[in-house]
Amino acid sequence: MMKDILRFAPIVTAAFAATYALPVFDTTSSTSSLLHVFLIFSFLLGFFINRALERRLTLRTAVNVELTRLRRLHHLTEQMSDAVWKETVQSGLRHYQTTVAKDLSGHSKLLTVFREFTHVIYDFRPADRREEILFQEMLSTSKEIALERPRIDQSLNGKQSFYSWLVLYTIAGFEIVLLLLNRGQQGLTDFSIGATITGVLITIDLLHQTDRVSRTELAEIEERYRKNIPKE
Repeated sequence: MMKDILRFAPIVTAAFAATYALPVFDTTSSTSSLLHVFLIFSFLLGFFINRALERRLTLRTAVNVELTRLRRLHHLTEQMSDAVWKETVQSGLRHYQTTVAKDLSGHSKLLTVFREFTHVIYDFRPADRREEILFQEMLSTSKEIALERPRIDQSLNGKQSFYSWLVLYTIAGFEIVLLLLNRGQQGLTDFSIGATITGVLITIDLLHQTDRVSRTELAEIEERYRKNIPKE
């Protein structure tokens, strides 16, 4: 919380300092342009924040599915009669989840580790009808994990592009300049302009915070993988 306050305070200070310190410019009113730019800025910002929130939701959902399916693979493996095969698969499951639990941000690099234990699963030869049914369940579960892995990777790495930030900051800059140029016109007081500039800056900061997965959030998800690791 203190970190958020320390980040918020300079934004407010800079916004009001710029408003009160700069001289009033003798220009004609351009409040209509101000409104148009503000609408464009609001639309873009809302669009980017929505995308960031959707990406975070996708990450949470995909992680939930992967953890559930990994646990199911472990339980299905326990029902098989081949002890050597069983230990190989469970060892692979432990290795995969242990590695993710150490560094979730490196999830995309674990495709080889994932394939190692799934290939062992594919090579299984059911001994009877019961194991054949369980084997089909394992294949289906492995497929579901394979489908969720790219969603996790994309959610972790799919931040806003440089060009998106450039466009947003350019429009925000135009908005701030127009606000300062229109000081004293049509009810635009120094305080209202300072408050508006503060709003522009803190919402951009909100997007920055929403667009990335924080170290705290990564640690929380990593702990879930750690707790999901099968006991030896």
